[in-house]
Amino acid sequence: MSRTAEAMRKKHDHSLLTEVELEFMTAVWDMGGGTVRDILAELNKAQERAYTSVATVLKIMEQKGFLTSERKDRSLV
Repeated sequence: MSRTAEAMRKKHDHSLLTEVELEFMTAVWDMGGGTVRDILAELNKAQERAYTSVATVLKIMEQKGFLTSERKDRSLV
């Protein structure tokens, strides 16, 4: 399999975390969960990120089955 084909296969393989997703997952594990704002604050200690970017990655991880969320008041936890 060529490198390109392998990269495309990995990109579409929902059983693996990307490098960014692993970074997010590590923050979630360290914190034991939290809101998007909580996770954003933790991630911003290492690198500045936008709220919408963090929310998007977390949503993708939920769609892949790595995270779950529930609504509490006006926030997703």
